[in-house]
Amino acid sequence: MSEPTLEVFYKDPLISVNETASMQTVMELMKQNRIGHILVLDDDNNLSGIISRNDVYEKLHYVSTHTSGVQYSKQTLEHMSAKDIMTAKPVCLQSYEPMDKAIQILLEEKFHAIPILEGNEVKGIVTALDLLDFFHD
Repeated sequence: MSEPTLEVFYKDPLISVNETASMQTVMELMKQNRIGHILVLDDDNNLSGIISRNDVYEKLHYVSTHTSGVQYSKQTLEHMSAKDIMTAKPVCLQSYEPMDKAIQILLEEKFHAIPILEGNEVKGIVTALDLLDFFHD
């Protein structure tokens, strides 16, 4: 029996945003879909980055402590795009790679999610919780 590959974590539909999406859009998509990470795509639908819930919280904290006044903080946040808060060029894995490789990277790098590609095409994302759920069943 062959080792399971990351293909099982393909997402359809893939929840993602363009680099120009507002921070508000990112937060709404995360809340609506109950996800902790969202992929950021460029205008050609290539992976540009990844945003975690922690990235959003850190940016909110930074703005609230480095701007004066509620109105100015609100205006600052309204002008932030996904590109402003994403982690650019994230570590990715190919869909044919074994789950063990994802587990190793998540543990060694202290990541919580890794985008899955097929060639250059984004196919999904695997999280530590996805892996726990897979092996628990």
